[in-house]
Amino acid sequence: MLFQVFRNEAETLVDLFCKQLQSRKKTHRLTTTLLRRSTMQYTNKQFVSILNGFGYKSKTSADGPNFPVSNDDSSLTDTVTVEAVKKLQKEYKLTVDGVVGPKTMAKAEEVMKILQNELNVVVNAGLPNNQPFYGPQTTAAVKKFQAKIKATQNGVASQPIRQELYKQFQNASAGC
Repeated sequence: MLFQVFRNEAETLVDLFCKQLQSRKKTHRLTTTLLRRSTMQYTNKQFVSILNGFGYKSKTSADGPNFPVSNDDSSLTDTVTVEAVKKLQKEYKLTVDGVVGPKTMAKAEEVMKILQNELNVVVNAGLPNNQPFYGPQTTAAVKKFQAKIKATQNGVASQPIRQELYKQFQNASAGC
């Protein structure tokens, strides 16, 4: 009798989890649809924050104290930033020229939306799907994920961190 009660409660919890996951999958599909309609025009410091947050650029004094979120709103033409842009372009198979044009801007928006969606599913980050910025909330969510996997908690979603996040996102999605 007691076993049956626990079994029923466990089944109820699994059903609830699956319903929540299905809702998140719908959000993921919605996010995927939204990715096709890129309209984001990042400021320079917002774009530098993305480069910092994805580990393409190392901290400089111009970034300020909240790295990876940057205070640097200067042009995107200094040597360090151009090299960071080239890393992003190379990773995502764009034309590697170091220039932040429309395709590079759109790809940055796309990868931000994907990162935030995966963080929402894996660590229940609560990041809004209409604000694809690498700001304090994204940094905190990345740190939460880094703590979960026992990695250094610096808020930088480097390629190995993003790969592990994607793996856990896939595992969470496969359960239902």
